[in-house]
Amino acid sequence: GAYMDVIRDQAIAGLQRADSTFKAHAEIDTETITTYTGVTRSGLKIQPAWKMSPDSPFVQMAKTALSDAFTAIGYYSFCTNAARSAGMMNIPTIGYGPGYEGSAHIADEYLELDQLWGAAEGYYRLCNI
Repeated sequence: GAYMDVIRDQAIAGLQRADSTFKAHAEIDTETITTYTGVTRSGLKIQPAWKMSPDSPFVQMAKTALSDAFTAIGYYSFCTNAARSAGMMNIPTIGYGPGYEGSAHIADEYLELDQLWGAAEGYYRLCNI
C-alpha cells in the first residue's frame, strides 16, 4: 500500500506544480474476499493493464490458428484473469471466447449456442499452436 501511496502523491504533486489551481484526492480501492475454504484475504484491488502487440509472434500464431473463426484484434473493456498472467507475470496472453462483451459478466449473462460451438472449435485450434 505504501508504495502505491507514494506514486499517487507524486502524480498529484506533479499536476499541482503544472497547475496551481489543481486539487485532487485519489485512492486505490481495497477488497476483502472469503475463499471457499473460509480463509479471508484483504488487499489492494488493482489489476495492471496489459497489451499484446498485434504483430507479436504469439498473436500471429493465434490469428492463423483461428483463421476463419477470427474476426478482429481488439480489447475488452472489463478485467480478465489475464491481468495476472499478462500484466503481472509477463506470460503471452490473448483473450478469446464466445458471446458479446455487452452480455458478459452481467446478471442475465447469455450466449448463443452457435457462438459456443464456434468457440469450442477455436479453443481446439488454439491448443495446437
